[in-house]
Amino acid sequence: MKAKTLILMLLGAGLLWAGTLYFQNGAGQTQGASSGLLLPKLKAEVNDVRKVSLEVEGETWTFERSADGNWTDPERGDYPADRKKLDSLVLALARSERLEAKTKRPELYAELGLAEEPAPAGDPTTPPATGASPGPVKVQVFDGKDTSLGSVWIGKRRAGTTDEAYFTRIDGEPTCWLASGNLRVETKRANWLDTSLVDVAANDMLAVRIQHPDGEEVLLARPKDGDANQPLAILNLPAGQEPQSEWVTARFASALQALRMEDVAPVDSIDFSPESTVTSEFWTREGLHVTVRSVDLAGKIYATFAADANAEGAPKPYAGPVEDTLPKELDPAGATNETPSDPAAVEAQAQAITQKSKGWAYLLPSWKATALRGHMQELLKQVGDEHDPFADPGGPQGSQGASVQPGLPENPLGPDATTPAPAPATTSEEAQPAVDPQPTVNPGPEATQEAPAPVFEIDPKAVQDKGPDQAPSAAPPKPESAVQDANTPEPK
Repeated sequence: MKAKTLILMLLGAGLLWAGTLYFQNGAGQTQGASSGLLLPKLKAEVNDVRKVSLEVEGETWTFERSADGNWTDPERGDYPADRKKLDSLVLALARSERLEAKTKRPELYAELGLAEEPAPAGDPTTPPATGASPGPVKVQVFDGKDTSLGSVWIGKRRAGTTDEAYFTRIDGEPTCWLASGNLRVETKRANWLDTSLVDVAANDMLAVRIQHPDGEEVLLARPKDGDANQPLAILNLPAGQEPQSEWVTARFASALQALRMEDVAPVDSIDFSPESTVTSEFWTREGLHVTVRSVDLAGKIYATFAADANAEGAPKPYAGPVEDTLPKELDPAGATNETPSDPAAVEAQAQAITQKSKGWAYLLPSWKATALRGHMQELLKQVGDEHDPFADPGGPQGSQGASVQPGLPENPLGPDATTPAPAPATTSEEAQPAVDPQPTVNPGPEATQEAPAPVFEIDPKAVQDKGPDQAPSAAPPKPESAVQDANTPEPK
């Protein structure tokens, strides 16, 4: 009898202990256990996705998918969004599996990058979270009836492994999960848009004309032999002046190379009045003619783009509006007129640029904008630029008080010429590299073709498991991300 009583007591204690674990871990989710898909409903209805909402550091961005499979940003006037990135994010969430349950304690969320509100600085009740990210990103997915197919917070990426996995928490649930897949989310809004504008390689640039509202004009072109390796020459070089260097015009040749915007606005919302607009024209060897109109609004450069194809083929070197101002030795008479190998392709490229840009004004990177709005004075060697370190500081002085090198007149432009004023100080933006650090991406024929409407099939061939497209490895800056590697041991 006593033995039976002892056995029953032991069984009761075991059941009590098991029940306690059950409720402590939330409906049987034992620490470390796997529990299938992260968002089961999303995978079942992935082809019905019509909207994705991202909550990033207090801001909410919404992207909508049309019947043809293209994504737009309704808050940017339905401007095209990056279809590949959004499709990849949806598929990554649909495939993601719960690998391991983590903590349910809110005070430990920050260590996984899942703290919705960061703790106040110096809060003694909250332990410091080593390597904590600024905050998680909330992703919500909806169908065409605006019914939620899943809502999840995404935190840091798991460190110390090559397998893609992120710390996540289903919205409204306390348990954090380690989930599979590349769930990295861009935290800069413009990175979700189609930021590409124009791509003309520097060697393909033939001629440039920049017109300022005050009448100043800068004219540049290749030598008449059409050598792509030679720099653009300054055609309307002021008499008695010379360029700072042979390659001072290099930034103009690469002005349209892999050009991307930082933001976009309806063109009607930007003041492009003639008295403040700079007009820049670019001609390529193939016959493409691109016109850029830009304004400076409190240090931010907004621009519009339009393009056309030269009906007679590519312009001659120094052709078009600059012929009448050519120095005699650069007369293009007899120069080879390169004819585009595919006029139809040039026409299609011009139409694609114009159609995409119609109705929009683009915020440009400041270092690119300087090549679209350059002044002649920035290109010229100024009097006094060349300094002889061995000259006698107490030697003869010129009329402007500058040291005069032996054998030269006081004024290099002649005794009756007026010495030009020194150039304004070069700004940090003007000191940017002449060559675009972004890699050249040839648009190819597919750039002007409509892609077929996608079907969100869970097929490795549709979108690689690596998730959203990564930037080329050449040189572009790494995009910001709210999901950083966790450098501390995972809390249990």
